[in-house]
Amino acid sequence: MNVSNERTIILLLIVSALGCKETIQLEGGTRETIELEGDTREHVSEELPKLHQVKNQYPLKQGSVAVEIAPAKIRRDYKSIELVDLGIKLRLIRFNKPIEGNFEAYFSETEITNQMYAKYLADMNLIRDDSGLAEASTVMPGSTAGTFVAVDSPDDLWREGSMPVGREDHPVSLVTVGQGIAFCEWLNNRYSLDGKFRLPFSEEWVFAAYGTDRQFPWGEEEKTWYSDTTHSVHAYPELQTPDGLLGMWGNVAELVLSRSDGYGGTVDDDEIPFITKWQGASYRDRKADPRQDYWGYTHSSQCRQSDRGFRVCFVSKMDK
Repeated sequence: MNVSNERTIILLLIVSALGCKETIQLEGGTRETIELEGDTREHVSEELPKLHQVKNQYPLKQGSVAVEIAPAKIRRDYKSIELVDLGIKLRLIRFNKPIEGNFEAYFSETEITNQMYAKYLADMNLIRDDSGLAEASTVMPGSTAGTFVAVDSPDDLWREGSMPVGREDHPVSLVTVGQGIAFCEWLNNRYSLDGKFRLPFSEEWVFAAYGTDRQFPWGEEEKTWYSDTTHSVHAYPELQTPDGLLGMWGNVAELVLSRSDGYGGTVDDDEIPFITKWQGASYRDRKADPRQDYWGYTHSSQCRQSDRGFRVCFVSKMDK
């Protein structure tokens, strides 16, 4: 599969007006307002055909959608990027050495939630229905090439386009790595930033969680807890990292990108979406183990679990 990246032609205009919050349709493009500290910058992006790197596995929805999508709006300073209309805030993580050729990346403060994911589905006119997973086997295959689906509870499932009841701010789960990549491609199409949204690479995630030498994401103290399902992404603020990332342990394990082929070699960029790798523990884990660089891996791209979700990162071209 060839990797396709939508190329956006961006004209950056510095204007003196502050606080504009509207999205204005222009002939041939859309003007998106971006609020920065000290000024407002308007991006004019030419509308080009959308090229999707990963085929979305949800069918198109017929008729109107239930979730309203606000105009795209970004607020940014030198340490954070906020996608205001989606409620996604990304925090700057500076690496101690280059990873994937970058010295820094912005990580979403939390995992992507059901509410955030619902806005993506609505904007793409897609419908999610997990009813077919209700009878899925929870037995994991004996081979790393096997596909498995693990549903902990019927309450984890989306029904006819509706997210799990009362779990709007819980992390979205039961998604494949391809669906996580498709969400990031949607962000790239929606926002005119000089860089790229994507899933974190494994090495980036480990540094964001543990820094250079922390035993746990929050520090050195061992902690235990109990849960049989996901919780709000803003719960347990005492477990956040020094950089302000929440949920790097104990809610859902997080899908990441990997160049490893599982046999000591590497894969090309266009093969990455066909590998499923995840980092971090989930609500299933009762005790925080010390730092780990490896959690799980399979050669199947279709694996889904109730305790697995994702967060996004953004890498600026200027950070190279």
